[in-house]
Amino acid sequence: MKLLFIGNANSFLIISLAKQLKKFDPSIAIDILSSEPVLDSNSPFRNVYCKKVSSSFATMKYVKVLYFAWSYRKLLNTISNGYDAVHIFYISSIYRLVWKQIKSKSKRVVLTVFGSEFYRSSQVQKKMIAKLVRESDVITSSNDSTLKSFLTYYNAKLEKSCIVYFGLSILDEIDLLTEKEVESFKSAIGAQNTDKLIALGSNASVNQNLPEIISQICLNKNRFDNFFFTFQFHGVRNEMINGLMNQLDSHQIRYKIFDDRFSDRELAIYRKAIDVFVQLQTTDQFSGAMQEHLYAGSLVITGKWLPYEILDDAKTDYFRINTISELGNVLVQKLDHKPDVVKNKRIIESISKWSSTIQDWYQLYK
Repeated sequence: MKLLFIGNANSFLIISLAKQLKKFDPSIAIDILSSEPVLDSNSPFRNVYCKKVSSSFATMKYVKVLYFAWSYRKLLNTISNGYDAVHIFYISSIYRLVWKQIKSKSKRVVLTVFGSEFYRSSQVQKKMIAKLVRESDVITSSNDSTLKSFLTYYNAKLEKSCIVYFGLSILDEIDLLTEKEVESFKSAIGAQNTDKLIALGSNASVNQNLPEIISQICLNKNRFDNFFFTFQFHGVRNEMINGLMNQLDSHQIRYKIFDDRFSDRELAIYRKAIDVFVQLQTTDQFSGAMQEHLYAGSLVITGKWLPYEILDDAKTDYFRINTISELGNVLVQKLDHKPDVVKNKRIIESISKWSSTIQDWYQLYK
């Protein structure tokens, strides 16, 4: 089987999917038309076709759309036809301008909707991808609410859509951990045995609502004597983040920032070490970080506005709040709640272990 992915060759989700597909079927060949040059020397892709963005046209507000479309068209013209399927991740309106070339690569086109590209796009952008929606063969998402909203907007056929979940390789790593590894991690970051480790979000995106979250932490400072807060910023430091750190420092709140990306093992240890994970994004499809924390045994606090009905229906042991302003009270009130780890692990395993999901992905291309 020969596949052409269209997306970001450095996307953790796309890389994981490609690796798992090759593990499932070693004969499979996966090429990718990427928005960025590949960074991993162990990339699972046979060929990476990447547009160049060095031109000044790439930064001009309106011209860059035409420039990127022109770059993609040139690349697509060099890519052979005859793929068993073309799979577009994160649907961009730019692809409408090269849709003819994309369609020529295979008789089967799969679209995966993440949600943010739909909810945050303008009406013009939404209209531009209407043709892609009509002419694609399969539309997937990992969130039922997102998929229904998308299909309703475009009046698309329900029968050509399906829910398929990205697996989470970190779950397997969590299963292999020892208590000594977790204890060593806590000691290394300066946390005391009596401290409760609270992870605030999973990256530095504005979507994480960190200013509002940290404001709640500072307002309730006197109630958090044994709290130790952690952040994953992946090397991102901007004016907003620096301001937030200054705010925490001025209130003498203890915290640790992790800038470097973790290995899978390190990330598994981090998930296991965290007592409470706060996940209050503005929008989300189905947070992988949240699922990993549920699996690892963290108490998860998230928003009722996020589309996690699948977890609610399964009676997942976690907390949903109406507004971020409730966070301080909930942290204090629920801190000693011990989630039902056995139940939560069983729920997440059925949804997001690669062993449970890879067959569904493979069948999309048949």
